[in-house]
Amino acid sequence: MHYYLAIISIPLWGMGFYLLGSRLWLFLTAYRASGTITGFKEVAGVRGRTFYYPIVLFKAADGSEHSILGATGSFRPSGKPGSTVAVLYDARHPEKGMVYSLMQFWMAPIVFLILAGAATFAFLEAIQSIK
Repeated sequence: MHYYLAIISIPLWGMGFYLLGSRLWLFLTAYRASGTITGFKEVAGVRGRTFYYPIVLFKAADGSEHSILGATGSFRPSGKPGSTVAVLYDARHPEKGMVYSLMQFWMAPIVFLILAGAATFAFLEAIQSIK
């Protein structure tokens, strides 16, 4: 009857735990650096809205410079060019570094886990109402 909610929740749980695990691993093992916002990439969104993704330049421990794109965009630029942000990166792949903030680093796993929990809760409530 409402089994689609259970079917939806399974990949949401999987993705949520995958993202949480990979972010926790990076958080625990990563090198840390200070990065500088150099600008914003503008991406056209739905209904004509524009999303702004920060472009961050940082220097790795070996002295090489890397430019990374923020993981999440916002309706208006967050921060200003020249602002300093924290960056976490794997020394083997510094080009895959991530801006360390609640929005940039933790938001995706949190959203997936909340959606998975909501779908599971709705499924369990639907089962209870059938009995």
